[in-house]
Amino acid sequence: MTRSEDGDKRTTDTRERLVSAAVERVDEVGWDRLSLSAVARACGISPPACYKHFPDREHLLAAALLALSAQVGRRARARLRPDPQDSLLGVARLLVTMAQEHPRLLDLLLFSPAALAALDGTGRYPLLDLVRGEVARMAARHDLDATTLFTVLWAFIQGYSRLVATGAATYDTDLLRQTMNAFTTIGKRP
Repeated sequence: MTRSEDGDKRTTDTRERLVSAAVERVDEVGWDRLSLSAVARACGISPPACYKHFPDREHLLAAALLALSAQVGRRARARLRPDPQDSLLGVARLLVTMAQEHPRLLDLLLFSPAALAALDGTGRYPLLDLVRGEVARMAARHDLDATTLFTVLWAFIQGYSRLVATGAATYDTDLLRQTMNAFTTIGKRP
């Protein structure tokens, strides 16, 4: 390995360690309380060294969101089924379970500024891309408007997950399944 390649690998490794540490820190304290210096300390580097990889906290949060979205997206992909309605139910179950076990990570994934900005479709957000694809399949299968279906489905998943995460609702698999089934009647084309 040349000196340049070795330096590039160390830079990539350090960046990945910072992103991993940021995700872990978000799980502990929430995205709104994440600091670059705490992440740098967790990686054993100085805070100024962190700025070599991320110019500010928002860039680190965006990288953490992308990594988390890719990780959850891989887990969601394992739940894909021939029937997109079953796939979307699997994704919803995954996110509601995540709300119970890792509410702060769910908050980053669904409600952080970077996550909300990704809703316009211009950001890289693997989980959202997967959901949009399954919504398009479901819309085609049931002759529904895909935009309307995505809006109500994503709003429901966000809201129900938030209610479960805060303890305002108890996770009810039957309610989740019944609500997801009801979406096949919303957005029928005229």
